[in-house]
Amino acid sequence: VEFQAFVNSMELEDIPVLGRKFTWFHPNGRSMSRIYRIFLSDDWISQWGNPSLWILPRVVSDHCPLVLRYNSVDWGPRPFRFNNHWLLHKDFKSLVEEWWRSQSYSGWMGFVLKEKVNGLKGVIKAWGKEVYGAIDSKIRLLVEDIKDVDLKGELLGLSEEEVANKKLFFFELWHLLKSKESMIVQRGC
Repeated sequence: VEFQAFVNSMELEDIPVLGRKFTWFHPNGRSMSRIYRIFLSDDWISQWGNPSLWILPRVVSDHCPLVLRYNSVDWGPRPFRFNNHWLLHKDFKSLVEEWWRSQSYSGWMGFVLKEKVNGLKGVIKAWGKEVYGAIDSKIRLLVEDIKDVDLKGELLGLSEEEVANKKLFFFELWHLLKSKESMIVQRGC
């Protein structure tokens, strides 16, 4: 009763939950409770929009995580992010040089430069998505390919071509892992 009076005096709203009903489960499997709540002010709701509170499934803990979402705000187009590790890719320099030479614009040099850089941005963005997009699944697939070749090598031996493919798999895996590490470090700065 005292807590509810406090919440009312602060003019806060208890956000209703979606998904599950309870945020805590006793190990005996019979006791459960909604011990976690989120309270928001009318000012917060008017500024950020209609919130929704989701209770996610628990994994190891007896507590469930909560996710508070609000109406998304249009922040405009996503900014272009350049990963410095792309410079180490064997095809990157030729991609940029070939695209840059193939473009011809007329007009003031500042205009020409702006148009070329904007066009190059789109080319690099598409290339980055093709080469490094879904990087985690590409890494998983390479690990599976390496495992398959290793198993075949243990059972039957490998041909020269299979040994070369295995080396290529390791090279590609190393490159993707270094790129992923570079992306994480760059985002952290």
